Amino acid sequence: VTSYSTKTVSECMNRAEVKTYLAEVRNRTLDRWILPPGIDAGQNVTLRFQLDVGGSATTVSLVKASDNALGASAVDALRAAAPFPPMADRVRCLARVPIIATFTNPVSG
Repeated sequence: VTSYSTKTVSECMNRAEVKTYLAEVRNRTLDRWILPPGIDAGQNVTLRFQLDVGGSATTVSLVKASDNALGASAVDALRAAAPFPPMADRVRCLARVPIIATFTNPVSG
């Protein structure tokens, strides 16, 4: 079991390079998100996942969604968006850190 100090993770997440990398993860995920029919725009889905230094997404799981089909579509989108670019040295602190991210669906299905 790997443990992460809150201070170390916080310092990592505050790096400009890490914020830029996570913005790319978010944008690529949103670009690939195909909503189930009848889902209204503007709903949130919270996912938990990890990234490795090569950009692969692992252990992608749904934390919270208003609708099971909406949640499954967000999981599918993140998996379809991966692999992301390999991590630069200053982003590697993010590797294998559990990430919990909330995505808002951009358009209706």
